[in-house]
Amino acid sequence: MYRESMSMRKLFAKGCLVLAVCVCFTGVLLLLSAREPFRSVIAAVTGSEAYASKLDASGEVIAYIEKAQTKDESSKLIVGDSVCNSLFGELQELNPDYKILCCNKGITMAGQYILTKEYLDCHENVTDVYLIVISNSLITGFDTEFGYQYAVIPFVRTGTIGDLEERTVREMKSLYFAPFLKEAVIEYVEASPLIKKLYLNAEKELRPTVLQLSFPDVTVEYIQKMYELCKERNVKMHFMAPPLAETDERRKVEAVLREEYEKSPLYELFPNYYDSYVYYPAELFPDGIHPNVDRKYKNEMIRAMEEKMDQVWDLRLE
Repeated sequence: MYRESMSMRKLFAKGCLVLAVCVCFTGVLLLLSAREPFRSVIAAVTGSEAYASKLDASGEVIAYIEKAQTKDESSKLIVGDSVCNSLFGELQELNPDYKILCCNKGITMAGQYILTKEYLDCHENVTDVYLIVISNSLITGFDTEFGYQYAVIPFVRTGTIGDLEERTVREMKSLYFAPFLKEAVIEYVEASPLIKKLYLNAEKELRPTVLQLSFPDVTVEYIQKMYELCKERNVKMHFMAPPLAETDERRKVEAVLREEYEKSPLYELFPNYYDSYVYYPAELFPDGIHPNVDRKYKNEMIRAMEEKMDQVWDLRLE
């Protein structure tokens, strides 16, 4: 009995030693994965190279936030998703009176609110704010597909997470795990393809995103906040959709979402959003979302949006 007990103790001790060595090795590997010259080698050995490009995702959003904070003579703001950017992004140089900050759906409507607030805080005599997004962006809340890269990291790094309601921050901490909203942790996540791979894959596995044909709280709340902020600053807010691909599936989805929209508080503020839809042949949208046409055709699309909303913009298109 005594010998069996001693054998079990020795086996347990060896197991603990092996575990300790593995933990130490893993810890050292993770630390070195964020430092050159080990970073690239470890990324290659662990198959994490593809995640190196994803390290730049937050930089795109940070650049937009910094542009919103940069004072200039503009008096109108256009914010929106990647479809909005495909139409309006090229027009910035032609239109110094406008600040065109169309980003992507991953920032959520909380991100659109941040861009709007930062712009209004840093610019005087603003007259108009345009929010231009397709419904895909409206049904996108904080998720484990794009949210950490396009929302959490840039909001934390620019300090604009302070523009959000405390309950929103709590939601982000709950979804993405509170320690990963710390600047020190973000530094390592951003610096290491391996850490980013492990974290993002774990997030998707543990909390997979399931897209719903409904508007999440973050969409309703922050469009309302945009409206209230603009009203408080005596700024006119416009809310409309860019062009959409004409397909049976799209029509069915939009019919469902229109019913949901008409039940939401947003309908009281912007009853004409779904009336702003302009459909075009599906072949003009290779990915089903973004129009792939020349500048002249894009300009025609913008004019069609104006006519649909019974508005005339002073945008220079060429």
